[in-house]
Amino acid sequence: MTTPLVLGIALCVTLIVWAVRTRRRNAQLRIERANYIANYVFPTSLRFKLDQAYPDLSGDQVGMILQGLRVWFQLVAANPRTQLGMPSQAVDTAWHEFILLTKNYADFCDKAFGRFLHHTPNSSGDKAQKDGLARTYGLGAGLVGGAALVGVAGVAGAAALSGRDLFNLDQTLGVPGGNTYTANDYSEFEKRYQQMQASSGDGGGDSGTTGGDGHHGSDGGSDGGGGDGGGGGGCGGGCS
Repeated sequence: MTTPLVLGIALCVTLIVWAVRTRRRNAQLRIERANYIANYVFPTSLRFKLDQAYPDLSGDQVGMILQGLRVWFQLVAANPRTQLGMPSQAVDTAWHEFILLTKNYADFCDKAFGRFLHHTPNSSGDKAQKDGLARTYGLGAGLVGGAALVGVAGVAGAAALSGRDLFNLDQTLGVPGGNTYTANDYSEFEKRYQQMQASSGDGGGDSGTTGGDGHHGSDGGSDGGGGDGGGGGGCGGGCS
């Protein structure tokens, strides 16, 4: 073989080995981050803030809001470059309060996402809001028990809620001013999600922009608006 050909083959082999190792490393990191989120103990002061925000809720009900926040973080971590919409007002409030515990939140983000997960209002408009919620709805079906990722072994600490439970959490708890959705909303979310997948592969974990601070979402995410005729706006995808 000529020297250029040998060098070319060696380069191809090197790139293949590097790609395989990178994929394995990323898969392991994904599992470690999912386990961290699943087993993270939220600060006592965060529960205290939620008790103040929702004085009519029981301790178990406030615990459901925190589980919802855990589910949201799992969804963001599993889809780091996807623009998501926040379906629950109560979970959004919990996220806001967590961010105010600046040191705790920064440490959590570093271990859970490898970056700071921002949360800022989104002004992208109605379509972007509904698209963000549709992605959350579609990808939420890929969270088993809110913790164990479908097709990923080794993830511990499954929560009681699933990704799609975020949509009915406010109504279940009777949260004042909470978001509510109808059967028509869910049908619309599913339709939008399937259309986005078919047209551009959007909705997958590696497509789009990470949910950004929406009203509020995560970096790259947009404010999740309520569905057609459904609940109010929510935060955008987990800021990445």
